[in-house]
Amino acid sequence: MNNRRNRNNRWSRRGRWRRYSTEQFEDDDSNPYDPKMIWDSLASTSRATAIDQGPGEGPVPQDNPQDLMSSDSEMYFPEYDPDESSLDSPPGLRFKQKPTFDDETMRKYLNYYLPKSKSRQTHNEKTQMEGLETVEAILKIHDQLQTKPEDEARTSTPRRMRVKLLEHQEKALSWMLWRESCTPAGGILADDMGLGKTVTAIALMMRSREIECGERDDRVEPGGTLIVCPANLIPQWKQEIETRGCIPDINIYHKDKETNIWRLRSNQIVITSYDTLFNNHKTRAQILFKIHWKRVILDEAHIIRNPNSLRSECVAALVTQKRWVLTGTPIHNLVKDIFPIMRFLKVRPFDNLKHFNKWVANNDAAGTARLHCIMEAVMLRRTKDAMMKAGLIQLPLKTKRDVTIVLVPEERLVYDRVMTYSRTLFIQFLHQKTEKERRMVLGPCYTRNNNYNDYQLTDAQKKFLERREEVVSRHHILTLILRLRQICCHPHLITKFLAQEDFEEAGVDNLPVNKLEDANKLLQDLAAFDGGEEIGVDGRVVDRRILTADNPVFRRESRSSKMTAVLQKVEEIVSKGEKVIIVSDWVKYLDIIGEHLEYINGATSEAYTGATLYPQRERIVDKFNNTNEIMVLLLSLRAGGQGLNLKGANHVIIVDVHWNPQLEVQAEDRVYRIGQARPVFIHKFICPDTIEEKIVDLQAKKLRIAEAVLAGSRHEVRRLELAEMCRLFNIG
Repeated sequence: MNNRRNRNNRWSRRGRWRRYSTEQFEDDDSNPYDPKMIWDSLASTSRATAIDQGPGEGPVPQDNPQDLMSSDSEMYFPEYDPDESSLDSPPGLRFKQKPTFDDETMRKYLNYYLPKSKSRQTHNEKTQMEGLETVEAILKIHDQLQTKPEDEARTSTPRRMRVKLLEHQEKALSWMLWRESCTPAGGILADDMGLGKTVTAIALMMRSREIECGERDDRVEPGGTLIVCPANLIPQWKQEIETRGCIPDINIYHKDKETNIWRLRSNQIVITSYDTLFNNHKTRAQILFKIHWKRVILDEAHIIRNPNSLRSECVAALVTQKRWVLTGTPIHNLVKDIFPIMRFLKVRPFDNLKHFNKWVANNDAAGTARLHCIMEAVMLRRTKDAMMKAGLIQLPLKTKRDVTIVLVPEERLVYDRVMTYSRTLFIQFLHQKTEKERRMVLGPCYTRNNNYNDYQLTDAQKKFLERREEVVSRHHILTLILRLRQICCHPHLITKFLAQEDFEEAGVDNLPVNKLEDANKLLQDLAAFDGGEEIGVDGRVVDRRILTADNPVFRRESRSSKMTAVLQKVEEIVSKGEKVIIVSDWVKYLDIIGEHLEYINGATSEAYTGATLYPQRERIVDKFNNTNEIMVLLLSLRAGGQGLNLKGANHVIIVDVHWNPQLEVQAEDRVYRIGQARPVFIHKFICPDTIEEKIVDLQAKKLRIAEAVLAGSRHEVRRLELAEMCRLFNIG
């Protein structure tokens, strides 16, 4: 009896719903619970009421005003995008009254939008309640959007700030102050890199202090603002606050760590790194997690995009009134990249991973609409191109140039041999997947099939696969792709071991040590592999001496085709008195290039990689931007994606292509940013008729899809998936 009463109470919490009649559909085959039918019926009712009382002045039921849903918002009917012209309403008329349903219709409406069940079973009460919770959350978000500042709303520069905010920063400040009045307080500032997110965040802290007039909440005694950023950006944040803002009491909680919680709480700003925060979370004291902060700001927040990483989990454990995320690339490869940010911001119920996966990241139209609705409320994103068109900022011209490099015959033989071997193992990988599916379907009747006749293989390749007993896993295929990329840069690179981070951007996290060792031994099987001319490959690739140390292309001191072209471009740039950044995913490749730069007059260089000590990083950036002591900066792709300001250069050379294009975009924007006065040139070196050419095509697709996801389109950016691998190996 009590359980039944509780269930009834759950539904009655929605209040009274306006009656929606289904009798009008009984004489035809229409579905009375189809969103279009509900829309047409209720929109006409709301339209009549709105027209009678005037635009935007519909009656609001007094018994339960929270039950309102906007009839002109597609977010509550995510699989039906109504055409305004079909409503026969005056142009520009917006209905403030929201169509509502009775209890029975509401239940069926929710069932219509519940995730599709593969077993075709009716969803249980828990799933129905999750649906109701989701709808209520979207309703609250919609109510917040009604109070969102207009696009032209601006907040003036704080009085004591040492620089005047630009127009787009004043608009962002107005939006951020509005978000701090919402629930949850805070949001995502996702402007393109180089548009001054740091300065805007400083202005928020100063304006907030002006508004509060120094008042504190005596009930919780909140601390100041905690800024979490990569360790190399700590000096930059401190410098920006001191030179552009006017905020005393800045504490760097990094090396000489403060152990007095009362002193930390009294500081207006505390700056720490993600690693320090993680290490503090593991300690018994957990001093950073015992303070109730006024505000927490995560800079370069794409670092936490792996929801299973301890770094991502510990930032969500911070106690604070307001939460902010700064990142120019909120999505790298997956829609799920946004979940750790939702968890940190406490956007309930979407801060629960299971709920997020079921109701947002489910790759259907309704989930995409919900994501768009959430992003519309909690995220502000402006691109450089859009702001330049609007006249909000002025930036110099940026020119992108693809430089094609043809491999010399000796390099091409090495590449073709490894590609033929890689393609052969990938066919085995596909065959394994097919056999696994057959075994699941046939069960005891399954018999192993070693027939590779469906693929274009030579007799030598078939014999190789028939006698090969080792299983091919996904990390093996990724290893071969990485090796092919390395050959395009310099064949010497494939003689070195791969590291864990080489696999992370391909979607393989925490690769066990034994599998990493297995991946590094993979090319040893080439000694037993034969290719052939039957598949259109130069017959010389079967010569096993190609992959021995006697081959001069593997020597470190030799100049590969691509490196020769890169050095020529550097010499041309430096001779003009201009600076250049050379970006690569391979630190060893940067080391080789650096050794050869010594022979170019005036090409003084320094390396900035993950191995560069933090005190040296600040010195290198300062010398590069402000002196002529460094003309060439050798920048690793991962280190270049973390908030660096390198506007001292106006040339960027990308010497190898990566399947995550956001990493390259981040490296480019270290140069192309506010304050850059000279035209910017991006030189991308690509070897045609190789895997690089195909990766470039994947990059363009991923960039389009990433923007589409953030704009609310039904697309998802994936990691390197099977279909993409097939295209890389010309299969299917």
